Order: sequence, then structure tokens, then C-alpha cells
Amino acid sequence: MRYKNDPLMPILSKEIENRVNAYKSLSAEEEGKLLQLNADQKRAITDADRREKVAFLTATPAINNPTVSQHPKFKNFVEQVKSSI
Repeated sequence: MRYKNDPLMPILSKEIENRVNAYKSLSAEEEGKLLQLNADQKRAITDADRREKVAFLTATPAINNPTVSQHPKFKNFVEQVKSSI
């Protein structure tokens, strides 16, 4: 596809150039501030990580064998896992 006679292409190219130049002129400190996480983002990540950890640690093994899944030792293990968190 050729954009030779496209009337929007110069406008879009100028907009992209302006944005790129604005980012090129950032100092290292300004760039760091722009890319760092704020307190709400850090809290959201920590909360999601905690939920996934609890879900993983409380998940019981997928045992399809009824003899194993009904065994008292397995039931005891499942109860211990659920009560540990």
C-alpha cells in the first residue's frame, strides 16, 4: 500500500515526530519518574500476587482415582492445606 497522496499522512507523521522529540528530550531522572510505578499500582500488584499465592497453596491435587481421593491420609492432607492459610 502506498501513502504518496494520502492527505492525513503528513499530519500523522508530524504528530509522531512531535511525540518522539518530546520523549527524546527527557532527562534520565524524568524518564525514571515516568516509568516508575505509583503506590496504587504497587498495591494492586502485591494484592494480585497474594491472591494467586493463596490460590496455589490451597489448591488440592487433581486426583481422579476414587480410592486415593477417599483415603483418610489424603483427606487429612486436604484439610491441613485448607486450614494452613
